[in-house]
Amino acid sequence: MSKRQEQMVIAGTAPESVTGTVTRVTWFDENSGRIIVRVNVDGRAEAWVGTSAPLKEGTPVRGVGVIETHPKYGPQRKCTSIMPVLPVGADAMRAWLAGGALPGIGPVLAEAIVARFGSRTREIFETNPSELQKVVGIGDAKLKGIIDAWAVASAELDLQAFFAERGVSGFIAGRIAKHFG
Repeated sequence: MSKRQEQMVIAGTAPESVTGTVTRVTWFDENSGRIIVRVNVDGRAEAWVGTSAPLKEGTPVRGVGVIETHPKYGPQRKCTSIMPVLPVGADAMRAWLAGGALPGIGPVLAEAIVARFGSRTREIFETNPSELQKVVGIGDAKLKGIIDAWAVASAELDLQAFFAERGVSGFIAGRIAKHFG
């Protein structure tokens, strides 16, 4: 447990793990990894403050923290951890893919992929990516690029989750992954 988490437990406010989708990156400091994002959590907007690797709109994230009221900005989730996660469900996959998570897939192709596979989209990427060629616009070369990009994205998220379990922030985990490849 981090020092911040210990302080929250002592204060009687245990941190809660919450999953949502980034709707806006309000501020990010590349030197420290400090970030302020708007996150859609079960249909409601929350402001999250913490550290993370750089995030984009449409990125599914998990945050661990408590809601505190800032005197100027109102309720915010003070997060000890903000980590990108792989999307779950058709809408989350559509938003993630359309947001440029995988090179070669933009909003139009993301829509076509999710329209074809629906709630099985993530399963197709993970277990049978050759099925993606059933989507108009995906040939052999594009499929290879998509498979390679999926492998990199999922490995990076797995690595960040590995470090998070050991108390390393998403920002530091991202820097480690970038440095060592």
